[in-house]
Amino acid sequence: MSPRSPEACDGVDNDCDAASRCEATSCADIAIEDPSALDGDYTLHVDLDPDRPWTAYCHDMAGEPRTYLSLVAVGEGRNFAQYTGDNSVRTAFTRVRIDPSTLAVDIDDLTFTSSSGALYHGQELVTAMPYGVAEGCGFGAEPGVANVDLTGTPFKIASPFCTSGASAFGSVTFSQDDQVADVVGGGYCGWTSPTCSYGPHQLMNTVNGWILQLAYVEP
Repeated sequence: MSPRSPEACDGVDNDCDAASRCEATSCADIAIEDPSALDGDYTLHVDLDPDRPWTAYCHDMAGEPRTYLSLVAVGEGRNFAQYTGDNSVRTAFTRVRIDPSTLAVDIDDLTFTSSSGALYHGQELVTAMPYGVAEGCGFGAEPGVANVDLTGTPFKIASPFCTSGASAFGSVTFSQDDQVADVVGGGYCGWTSPTCSYGPHQLMNTVNGWILQLAYVEP
């Protein structure tokens, strides 16, 4: 520790200046620097670049702090994932968990979601779906649909999408600025998901997770 040391987010006064603050890169950094910090909105900067700010929602600051992106477009038909079969399962998202160092989204995180419906995939009961995933099952059945809408945030979609499964078909339609994706996936059973995942209805499996990559929208 010395006056010339950079101020790191480690709870230690590295630069011998009690008034200085570190440049936080995540909600965990904020909690280390200020243990009294509450859940809520905080400004972070991509790669600590002051010209690339964004608003993070910090959750569970008194426990295990996690960083989320609040979604602005949360109306009907926005930011949801659906599995269509004999019945339908639909999950709507208001925030998504994001890794602020890589800008990857954990599509399996359901902390800020609401789900309706239930169906069986074989013997497996499905009651929720990952973010950005459209899945369908049944010959002649309606396909699953999903929507990713980052409108109102400083991010765009940087991941490819992949259609997989049995007799699978699907499509992804991106907006001109890549902030919106309308997703279709079906088959017997088939799905369309960010990157390529297997059995995306199996939440928390070893294939899903941090597979939706975002990029900052440069001014």
